[in-house]
Amino acid sequence: MLTDMLLGNTVQAWLIAAAALVVILAGLHIIKRVMLTRLSPRVQATGSEIDGLVVDLVRRSHSLVFLLVALYLASTLLTLPNTASHVLAAIAAFAGVVQAVIWGNLAITLASHHVARRVDESVTDPGLVAAVAMVARIL
Repeated sequence: MLTDMLLGNTVQAWLIAAAALVVILAGLHIIKRVMLTRLSPRVQATGSEIDGLVVDLVRRSHSLVFLLVALYLASTLLTLPNTASHVLAAIAAFAGVVQAVIWGNLAITLASHHVARRVDESVTDPGLVAAVAMVARIL
């Protein structure tokens, strides 16, 4: 039964890939949870903006991105047609780019709020900070 072929791979290979998918996905979620558990109290105790940024970035790491990356990594254990391999790689790369954009937007937002708090509003136009943040998002 384990040696039967299914879509060009043995059933055993499919089971190994499925187990790898579960382990990778669980590992990513455990890493996220451990980071949040260890960093969140530190942020509350110190009020550090950098630590706060890291916690927010980790918190905004999406499960769907984890799933797509884990699916791609698990698929490398299988013998798939080149087209399927390329599609999975492209989907995982796209998910990574979307996650990076989400993180970048958050970093720009937090940086613009930080700058706005430090800038004397009577000297600088408040819209300037918003304009610079908009340009940074476009780039």
